[in-house]
Amino acid sequence: MRKYLLILLLPVLGLFLSACSDSSTSSNPVSDTGSLFITSTPSGATIYVENVSKGVTPDTVLSLSTGSKTVKLVLDGYYDTTFTVNITKDMMTTPSPIVMRANLSTVVYGPIRIYETTGTNASQPSGLVLKTGLTTSLSGADMDLFYYSATGVYELRSADAHSGSTRNTSFYVSSAANLGDGVASPLATNSWLTAVPDNTTNYFFAYDNDMHYSKIKIVAIGGGTVGNPAWMDVEWIYNKVANDKRFPVIAK
Repeated sequence: MRKYLLILLLPVLGLFLSACSDSSTSSNPVSDTGSLFITSTPSGATIYVENVSKGVTPDTVLSLSTGSKTVKLVLDGYYDTTFTVNITKDMMTTPSPIVMRANLSTVVYGPIRIYETTGTNASQPSGLVLKTGLTTSLSGADMDLFYYSATGVYELRSADAHSGSTRNTSFYVSSAANLGDGVASPLATNSWLTAVPDNTTNYFFAYDNDMHYSKIKIVAIGGGTVGNPAWMDVEWIYNKVANDKRFPVIAK
């Protein structure tokens, strides 16, 4: 009788032991995770942690396993930026704001001197070619703008304002004076100017006949007496990519 009772109890005991074993191994241990908060200048960069997309700056990335992580920021128009962070359990890791470096193709010209259109000659050129940084006479076919002079009027004018020239350049005067401040040009429109007075102290944007943006500043003016024609010294940043409105930060 006892033998039969033991045989009946063995399956029940096996089920009990199996249940105990399952309950001890199926519970999820608390994982060691932390979080990461990333900002960038400019914002809007896609965040990759260990090559997995995790959002767009500024953003917080949650539930990252602890330890060293490789982070990459990707933004159109800027070089990819990769760095390493260390994630600590139950902590928010906040690296310094990441400054993205623009993949610009620009060149800086100047100071270059041009002279007023009155009383000058070939050795005192009045025009500028923005893409090459060269001065030119008023007959230059690639002239973008020229230093116009008349009684009481001194200004930079679009090349097509001169008889025989066809290239059009338009201007937009900024509210700032630092040519290297990194500010992008607004979109060129039909409301932009065709001339800028030579006493303009802030920089101004230019949009030329080849659809390239430049950022120009008149840095000095002089002359204007008998035998000493008026002149101006000009500096500019030329963007070599058509319709790219961006300009770099230039420290002085």
